[in-house]
Amino acid sequence: MKTSFAKLIAAMLAVVLVLTGCAIVPKETAPQTFPAASQTDSPETTPETSSTANDPFEEILLDEKAFFHQKQGKDMTLTGFCGYLGSIAETKVSFSNYAFADLDADGTSELLLGIVFNDEFAYGTLVLHCTDVVTGYEFAYRQLMDVKQDGTFRYSGGAADNGIARLEFTQDGWEYRILGSMESSGETISYFWDGQQVDQDTYNSHLDTHYFKDDIVWIPLG
Repeated sequence: MKTSFAKLIAAMLAVVLVLTGCAIVPKETAPQTFPAASQTDSPETTPETSSTANDPFEEILLDEKAFFHQKQGKDMTLTGFCGYLGSIAETKVSFSNYAFADLDADGTSELLLGIVFNDEFAYGTLVLHCTDVVTGYEFAYRQLMDVKQDGTFRYSGGAADNGIARLEFTQDGWEYRILGSMESSGETISYFWDGQQVDQDTYNSHLDTHYFKDDIVWIPLG
């Protein structure tokens, strides 16, 4: 775990990131691998280069520094997070892959970590957002899916209740900044885009545009 995590950080930060303070901008990169952190893992590596010393995510990825977990209201490391979620789900929890996307369109990319149960079931995503501190937000799969390189994504509350959105980080956590949605009320389905009600064909046209956007680059963790 030591060497793999260190190699990840050196490669990830040299190729994927361009740092300005907290600002992190994703670049195209070839897939790399390193082992996932789980409740049984304990990464202890130290950075191999000094050029990444100001990266707000580096020590967190090395499991040497905690982030503030918004839902639990306390600090925890990635290994601690896997242990916490694993104790609730009563299964092994680990991270399968990672990516970067500017989910709130503030010019600073968030770090996304894919959460899996028992090495196979995709549970959701841990999103790390950097301000004065790094805060982690936990999303179940249908809350945040099909993330695109422009930071937009789909969410779903059911077959007839879903939409396309960005994230808005707030003092109390997060909320959707909805771009378009399909909403049901009884047997009636309504469609909205940019705050205005539209017909189904118009909504589907916007949905098709989203589907054909470039996906974020997910890099396997091992």
